[in-house]
Order: sequence, then C-alpha cells, then structure tokens
Amino acid sequence: WGSMAGRKLPVLNNAPEEPAEEERPPWHWAGFGVVAIFSAWVPLSYIGGAVSNRLIEGVTPEQMQNASDGERARMMLMIGLPTLVALAVASFAGAYIVGRFGSGPGQRIGMVSGGVVTLIAVALARNIMTPTVLAVSLVIVGLVAVGFGGLGGRIGEKRRT
Repeated sequence: WGSMAGRKLPVLNNAPEEPAEEERPPWHWAGFGVVAIFSAWVPLSYIGGAVSNRLIEGVTPEQMQNASDGERARMMLMIGLPTLVALAVASFAGAYIVGRFGSGPGQRIGMVSGGVVTLIAVALARNIMTPTVLAVSLVIVGLVAVGFGGLGGRIGEKRRT
C-alpha cells in the first residue's frame, strides 16, 4: 500500500489539452437575446396586465364607448402603458445579457433582438387587432423594444470583461 500512495494515475496526468472554444457568431447572440427578452416579458406583462386591470377597475364598456376622445385616450394609456413598461424592462435586460456575455457589437445585436421580438409579437396579435391598430402597435412596440434593446446591449457591451 505504501508504494501506491505516491503514484499518479496516467489518465489524469496525460489528459490532452481541450481545444479553444470557438466564438459564436453575432446572429446566435441575437437569437439568445430574443429568448431572453421574451423570457422576461411574459411574466412582466402578466404583472403589467394586473396593474392595468387595477387602473381601469370599475370602467364599464358603456363608459368606454361614451367617453370623450381625451378620456378614451387616457384609459387606453392606462391599459397599454404597464405592458409597454414591461417590454422596455425586458428588452433592456435581455439585450444587456447579450451585450455583456456575447460577442460582437452589443448595441446592434440588442436592437436586432428587439426588432425580432417586435415582429413576433405583432404577428401573434394580428388576428385580434384591426390593421390600423396593428400598424400603430408595430411602430410603438418597435420603438420601445428596439430602443431599449439597443440601450441594454450598449451598456452590457461596456461591462463586458
């Protein structure tokens, strides 16, 4: 037993060097960004929906229909704003992760991720919206997702090690 204690196993001692890991292309990181944004947006939009419901609690469809244009705009803002804030936070966070841990230009990849999220979200909503509302949603959601995605990617890239 004594002679075996000082002996080293050849398998562990002669382990071959592992090849260096290849860097992922930027479009891979854009896909990761889309997944990260949606992963954050789904639970946050659930919370945003609860906030919206709380804000318009007690408003009947008749009151909404009979409201003046200004009142209707205020109610629509109370309905949509919490979800847009959730999208802004999710876009920033998802793109930050991509900018921080990815390769390539973080701001551009974050913006691409936000743009793809916009297209997917609007495509999923196309059956429940009129063409006019769909076009307006495309612009608003696009500005929020792409803008905050770019910002998150840029800040994440600055924090990259």
